[in-house]
Amino acid sequence: MKRKFTLLGITLSIFLLTSCGSYKATKDYDPNQFVKLGEYKGIEVTIDSIEVTEEEIEDRISSDLEEYSTYEATTTRGIKKTDKINIDLQGTVDGELVNGFTTVNYELTVGGNQIPVDGFDEEILGYQTGDTAIINLVLPEDFTDPTIAGKDIVFTVKINSIQEKILPALTDDFVKSTLDYKTLEEYKETTKEILTSEEEAAVELAKISDAWIKVMDNVERLGYPEGQVEAQIEQLKAQFDVYASINKVETEEFVQNMYGVTIEEYAQTMIAQILTIEAIAIKEDIQLSSSEYKKLLPKYAALYGTDDTEAFVEKHGEAKIKEAMLWDKVKEFVADAAVVINE
Repeated sequence: MKRKFTLLGITLSIFLLTSCGSYKATKDYDPNQFVKLGEYKGIEVTIDSIEVTEEEIEDRISSDLEEYSTYEATTTRGIKKTDKINIDLQGTVDGELVNGFTTVNYELTVGGNQIPVDGFDEEILGYQTGDTAIINLVLPEDFTDPTIAGKDIVFTVKINSIQEKILPALTDDFVKSTLDYKTLEEYKETTKEILTSEEEAAVELAKISDAWIKVMDNVERLGYPEGQVEAQIEQLKAQFDVYASINKVETEEFVQNMYGVTIEEYAQTMIAQILTIEAIAIKEDIQLSSSEYKKLLPKYAALYGTDDTEAFVEKHGEAKIKEAMLWDKVKEFVADAAVVINE
């Protein structure tokens, strides 16, 4: 089954638009030559109702409290997930010690996957201080030493100590002195507001995504501007080559596995979406004003991990950034015009 993929979020394209005062789709071709718009207003989208549960609030509070957790030694029970343990470790393959898996007084947090062999953190559970565990596992196929990759490994693990994670007591005094809230109730209410805001943002993104997928399903592709598919393929190859290398597969295979399409089909779909955005922008006279650009620029820079807007513009170019903003404005227009069905 092919995966649908859309141009969502901030996308800095190689296709530049010109700007003069207001920014709008103006190119040396008419996008309507290459795409025939179908229905794009009044699209029906189904979204989840926003409801923050008590369980979600408690989970977020527990996550917040992790920063203030401490550890206390325990000798009355076996190892549990999140415990911090001190161990002496030996790992052998075919009776020979494995470099890197022989150490004493090694501290690790259970569940943190510090021992890079699948199953270690699960198999160590339940052992108590003073126990010696014998754990039989299999080294990963991409283990750093290829001569033993994929082989059986035997870990001999002496448990020297176990420390239990202790979260602070959640009281009015704690939230006032540490979290800067007046009361525990205020802290919980604020947490609920934060979670609600996050869910609203997630629902809005889902709305934009679902609406845009349906718009593209309604578009008839008539062709592509000369040279753009080839140019897009070259750009995509440069990006996907890195990921394919990491996954030790050919680039075409990586794209096929990830998206269910060829690189050429991926490039064609990207260009078809750009053409559709441009066609809608022209038909609806959607423009990006200079004031909108200035207002949005800090937000876009932040999404790329910087508050230095000048450096952001210098790196990506004002034209590309404005194009990304216009694209998002068109997709938001489509989402705003959608008919929402709440689940």
